[in-house]
Amino acid sequence: MDQNAFFQAVQQSKQQHGGDESSRLSNYETPLVTVDIVVFTVNDDALKVLLFQRQSEPYQGMWSIPGGFIYEGETLEEAASRWLSEKTTVTDIYLEQL
Repeated sequence: MDQNAFFQAVQQSKQQHGGDESSRLSNYETPLVTVDIVVFTVNDDALKVLLFQRQSEPYQGMWSIPGGFIYEGETLEEAASRWLSEKTTVTDIYLEQL
């Protein structure tokens, strides 16, 4: 998806769901790159995945894996740690890029 199509999709989502996503996107440099973090654990002999409940639109109240946009000059590991901490308060965890 090219940048114009992306921003059109964001604008359409904003109109449908409210929120101010486009102004938040202006904080990031192009190209826009994201990280998504999937945290696995075994608890009571069951494999589990860490999710958080979205606090804002779009999709407020839905369950999601942590992640988001990378700042210019930020490494993937730094962005993953930042988003994991901001969305779930989980810190100091082993991360591996797959």
